[in-house]
Amino acid sequence: MITHYHFNEIDSTNTQAKVFANNAFSNKTSINTGVVFTAETQTKGRGRGTHHWYSSPRDGLYYSLLIPAPMGYDKLQTLTQKIGKLTINVIHDISGILPTLEWPNDIIMNDKKLGGILIESVGGSNQNAPRYVIIGIGINLNHTQFPDDLTVTSISIRQITQSRYNSGTFITTLTKEIMTCLFEAYEGLLPPKKIQQIIF
Repeated sequence: MITHYHFNEIDSTNTQAKVFANNAFSNKTSINTGVVFTAETQTKGRGRGTHHWYSSPRDGLYYSLLIPAPMGYDKLQTLTQKIGKLTINVIHDISGILPTLEWPNDIIMNDKKLGGILIESVGGSNQNAPRYVIIGIGINLNHTQFPDDLTVTSISIRQITQSRYNSGTFITTLTKEIMTCLFEAYEGLLPPKKIQQIIF
């Protein structure tokens, strides 16, 4: 069973996932399946590089999935593309809109940013592959407005469809789709029939 940690407020779901992985190193334990981290809001949400991810309370999807890494560092770029396409399909299936993926990690709709993906590796710096990979996904779900400096560049699914969305639907669907998509690369993880039974 995949573990899910949900927070009312947190600095960053990716940061929390990294702390969790580093604690596993310190305690000499292994993480053999996926661990999901989500939050109602982030105080220090992160984008690519030094970019900040605007995380107003209960308006967005703030999500990270920590998984054992089956690939080398050279494959992480391909993973970003794969997760991007998968996320776009999930958004389309749930909301009916079809955004595009702008390299390397922005999800775009109507020429504005709808979401973003931040994939980070943990451990294994002296090896050919990391120990773990963190897949961070942020989606603007229910925002009705943005700060003045983001109004021109950002958009939410609610602004496009005039409908409100349950973040839990995205959490469950994204997790199932990611684990199913990458299952063959993860020896020792849940089999597909068990993945389909995941309940948050």
